[in-house]
Amino acid sequence: MIKGSIVNNTAKSRHIFKRTVYPGQRVDLMELYVNVSSSLPENVEFLQWVQERLPAGWELFVDDSYSEPVDPKKILESTVELPANKEEKDLLLGEDSPSLEFAPLKVIDKLTAKDIYNLRIKDNPKRVIKQISSVHKLRRALALCKNDSRKQMLSNIIRHRIKELAV
Repeated sequence: MIKGSIVNNTAKSRHIFKRTVYPGQRVDLMELYVNVSSSLPENVEFLQWVQERLPAGWELFVDDSYSEPVDPKKILESTVELPANKEEKDLLLGEDSPSLEFAPLKVIDKLTAKDIYNLRIKDNPKRVIKQISSVHKLRRALALCKNDSRKQMLSNIIRHRIKELAV
């Protein structure tokens, strides 16, 4: 089994390996192998293949006890054992796991008004703006958004945050 993960350490989300990976998000290597095993060329080592395709700013973490991956199609259902009690099932199925909404994003202190203006829906601007505490920076970003009709939703979020901070 593969033990390890890849981490997106950049400031933007990216669609890679048949999935969208948000900033700061970890993707388990076994999960990744299951997703891309059908598109792997033959006679290619999986970790080397992943390492070649990682963009700049991403990291690959591999456990020292790495062994060659097991083909998920060959795993028999009888070898998989589900836990008996409800707490272990919830942990296994991810009922209590944190959602992607709380994945760490950009370093908020280093954002400029132009960076706030350039936020996209994929970057979850509501969560990013909720972490900004500088009214001056928010007002400058709002001034940039006022003249752009495509940024109406962003300007509403910024106005709401300014009202929260003014109180």
